[in-house]
Amino acid sequence: MEFLCRIHRGELAGLPQNKKMDLWLSWMAEAGNYADRGEWVQVIRYAGCAFDLSSNSVSEGDPVMAVEMVLAAICLAEAFRSAGHPSVSEVVVERALKRLGRKAPNELRSALREEGSRQRFFADYMGWPALRPSAGCRHATNTVH
Repeated sequence: MEFLCRIHRGELAGLPQNKKMDLWLSWMAEAGNYADRGEWVQVIRYAGCAFDLSSNSVSEGDPVMAVEMVLAAICLAEAFRSAGHPSVSEVVVERALKRLGRKAPNELRSALREEGSRQRFFADYMGWPALRPSAGCRHATNTVH
């Protein structure tokens, strides 16, 4: 499962770290905007790009984006779960754990492994309550004045 094409992955790999972080922040901000509205397909698109960018950096031996990769993985996994694809959600988590490797700090590994830790870790860094699965289950209402 890839969100960025081979050409874009190559172009992004050559960017300086500050540019990668700017892109990551931009994509995660868009994911957050769509999460607020419960538009999970769009969250998947933006969080997936942020995940690919940070995941590829981590796999290239750059631990600088490890926290960002975990945050994007949590966002992406929750979006897949909210969109009705829990098995894909678990694939994202396993892929992130594999990229982190065994030498990663326990905080990062447990943030991915433990459901309760995911929400706390994400909220500590990003503070998006809309990632809770119930946020995607909003019901349309008609207001009469």
